[in-house]
Amino acid sequence: MQIAVVGSINTDISIRVPRMPQRHETVVGSGNFELSHGGKGANQAAAAAAAGAQVHMVGKIGMDDFGARAVEDLESRGIDCRYVQRTADHSTGLATILLEPDGANAITVAPGANAALGADGRARRRTAARRVRAWSCCNSRFRWRRCSKPMRIAQAAVAPW
Repeated sequence: MQIAVVGSINTDISIRVPRMPQRHETVVGSGNFELSHGGKGANQAAAAAAAGAQVHMVGKIGMDDFGARAVEDLESRGIDCRYVQRTADHSTGLATILLEPDGANAITVAPGANAALGADGRARRRTAARRVRAWSCCNSRFRWRRCSKPMRIAQAAVAPW
């Protein structure tokens, strides 16, 4: 199965804290922070690749180390990143995640290049959609109009419902 995932690509910085900070308060985390790759779209792509799908990632990253490492991670999972656009105008998306011992969390996201995946990425989304033979997944954090056309193109490549 071939899947095109149109979605966010982030770097996640996680910090374990004894409790969430109050407004204007600093809480010292326990141990080191964890750096990982995420974003709703990248996570969907990784899950689909792990399930055996041929995945084409469509997204946007900054021309920074976070973006380069995120794409390297996706490619190491067998995900085709030729449709990931790199831009010097925005940083790669970043999420900071505070984790309490009971598993509760608080997340702050700086969308960076993800928020700029707009009209300039239309051709990439359409090209990826034409390669899809089964499904096209979209991320709910994007405006529907960014995803609707590639989904219709992908659907046309499959038997009509």
